[in-house]
Amino acid sequence: MADEKKEVKAVEESKAKRLLAYYEKNSPNTFIPEETSDELHTTVLRSNLIVENQQLPIAIFVDDSIYVMVRVQVATGVIRKGNQAQIIEHLNELNRSFKVFKYFVTDDGMILLDSCIPSSDAHFEPEMVDVVIRVILEHLTDKYADLMKKVWA
Repeated sequence: MADEKKEVKAVEESKAKRLLAYYEKNSPNTFIPEETSDELHTTVLRSNLIVENQQLPIAIFVDDSIYVMVRVQVATGVIRKGNQAQIIEHLNELNRSFKVFKYFVTDDGMILLDSCIPSSDAHFEPEMVDVVIRVILEHLTDKYADLMKKVWA
């Protein structure tokens, strides 16, 4: 009975509130929340990852869907006709190696890294989001310099 009440209380709090509470407890002032007024009640949590002395913007999109999206802006405006094929080939190699996230290139030349984490309200675990972010940070710490060599080659 007590477990049922605990689960009902957890579901009453939004995933965004639970994630913010998790970070305030474990790593205060890490993320800045921004609520939107869309139909899915999206909250965007923004911060930066420090990789190779660069601040890479990170955003966590939490909403009423069964997904939580983590997006890292790896590089901005770096894809050009001269390097596009080489970079996309390199990103595809990286994508084949990692399951928890995928790189992609935007039309305006950005390199983004996305992770989609399925999670219903009842089974949302903020710790899982944190684990995914830690895996992403570890990966970027290891691969960022090589990627940027391809970009600037």
